[in-house]
Amino acid sequence: MLDLILKPGLWLMRRLSNGQKLLLLLLVSAGPLLALVLAYQLLGSVGSGLMYTAAVAGLLALYLGATFHHSVSTDLAQVQQAMDALVQGNLRFKPTVQGNDEYAALLSAASRIGTHISSMVANVRSNAAFVAHAGHSLAGAEFWYQGTNGERFATRDDFEMTGDASEFVHTGNEIFR
Repeated sequence: MLDLILKPGLWLMRRLSNGQKLLLLLLVSAGPLLALVLAYQLLGSVGSGLMYTAAVAGLLALYLGATFHHSVSTDLAQVQQAMDALVQGNLRFKPTVQGNDEYAALLSAASRIGTHISSMVANVRSNAAFVAHAGHSLAGAEFWYQGTNGERFATRDDFEMTGDASEFVHTGNEIFR
């Protein structure tokens, strides 16, 4: 029921920045008081129409204050929920972003963090699989390789001929020059 009553105010609050929200609340709150003081100073008395206007403006200020509080608290709760999901490793959590204020931008950024981390994890897994496959391929390969510093590596048969891999590593450059 409360959400239904606050819906128009929430619509407005989610489209304003925090500074604009606070300025609106200040104007709606202080405006009627300033009008009453000004009318009393100029007219010497305050009419009932101005009193009703001030009362309505006061109620509007209360309403906007309630919607401000509700929008901030629910938006921050969503941000906290998104961060908790990321901390627990749920990278597929997609929060519902409402509005375009700072809290919506923060929630959207949290969602992008999850997507980016998920992409990085997939990339690492893909690279690990590639390295594992390359390692298995090289383990059984017969090859010659000359490194960038002129060092040379031989085939598996050369290791078997020397019998000692450490001796082969130390004497490898002399054997193949």
